Amino acid sequence: MPLDEFVTSPKRAEILALREAEYQRLTARLAG
Repeated sequence: MPLDEFVTSPKRAEILALREAEYQRLTARLAG
């Protein structure tokens, strides 16, 4: 998939949301 197509894809928001959730979980665990 071309990058510009990926950027405008609704999938991108989905992936970013997933990564954000993972990051929140990780920082929460590290914070203990």
